[in-house]
Amino acid sequence: PDNRAKLFQGFLDILYGRERKAREDRHDPHLPEREPWLLALTQLAEALQRLSPVDGDEGAAGARTTLTQAEWPAGIDKTLIDFSRDASVLELRGSDLRFTHQLLQEYLASRLLLDASQGRRPAADFWPAERWWERSGWEVVAEIAAESCAGDAAGQIRLIAWIAEANPEVAEQIWRHAGTPAL
Repeated sequence: PDNRAKLFQGFLDILYGRERKAREDRHDPHLPEREPWLLALTQLAEALQRLSPVDGDEGAAGARTTLTQAEWPAGIDKTLIDFSRDASVLELRGSDLRFTHQLLQEYLASRLLLDASQGRRPAADFWPAERWWERSGWEVVAEIAAESCAGDAAGQIRLIAWIAEANPEVAEQIWRHAGTPAL
């Protein structure tokens, strides 16, 4: 693949297919459908992206990479966790849940940005007006979202314009990352 979005979408497709086949071969009835599975993982990614780091560094910016069980979104249940662990997408240590790689978290969160940019949510939900200039952890996610629109200049421009409503600096960075498409 020529970008991270395609790489991680393909990666998730392979992991889902491999685990689904393994469970079908074992006649295991716990097979989540692909889209609800991705939706639940996207909700988990959003929950992680919205939380501040807990490493004690007051200057730290970005997203958390681990959630305790009390913080899990409602759609996360034992069946989904077991399937995702067996598929090598999630890790569970005690009650701490995390993605096996932070880029999986960021790719899944990019799906949320793409959906939101279709007019479903304002960009200020991700870059609040009172601190739009601070790094929030959504910057790499926005890059991956733009990569998801590769080959669709109108989609990239729509995403960039949507981000610009809340954070013109990130919008400019994404515009450059996307190859400076004509505005």
